[in-house]
Amino acid sequence: METTDHGWFKINTNVAVRDIGSYTAMSCRDSSSSLCWIYTERFNAVNPLLGEAIAILTAMEQASQKGWIKVIFECDSLLLCNAVNAINSSSLWMIEDVVLNIQDFLSRFPF
Repeated sequence: METTDHGWFKINTNVAVRDIGSYTAMSCRDSSSSLCWIYTERFNAVNPLLGEAIAILTAMEQASQKGWIKVIFECDSLLLCNAVNAINSSSLWMIEDVVLNIQDFLSRFPF
């Protein structure tokens, strides 16, 4: 974990896009690196970038529902990270609405 402060969580997301359906998986570790939560969900998306965006948004929704505010979110899509940070995201119109929702959720988490 990138922080030694107690009370922090780190959620990693991953997406698999298949012809028969897409899946997201999330794992969460606490500040002592103990696995404290896992989550999987099937959803309808055939675009990997959209899937990555949905996964991060879902992770944020889950963390918010659990009352977690000290959370590090991690995904493996640099395109999505850049879009969320408003770096070269003008051509990513297909995920624009999801990115706006992610940015809204980010304002609820202190970093």
